[in-house]
Amino acid sequence: MADSLQSLFKAIAKAENEKQLQQNVIGKVGKYFAAKRYQLFRLVRKLEVSSRTEMVAKLSKPGLSKM
Repeated sequence: MADSLQSLFKAIAKAENEKQLQQNVIGKVGKYFAAKRYQLFRLVRKLEVSSRTEMVAKLSKPGLSKM
């Protein structure tokens, strides 16, 4: 991943003043956390689908009363 946490720390370390910090780091921080948020969203979505699939499988077993 190009926008890793390590690259953020490097950008912070290279900044010589607040203006450089804002110019070089703010964009990277946004990209980093947007990517992490997207990964989390995909994980939650995958878990929801898996949970629904398990529920359907349990309900479709013979002998279980259906709702």
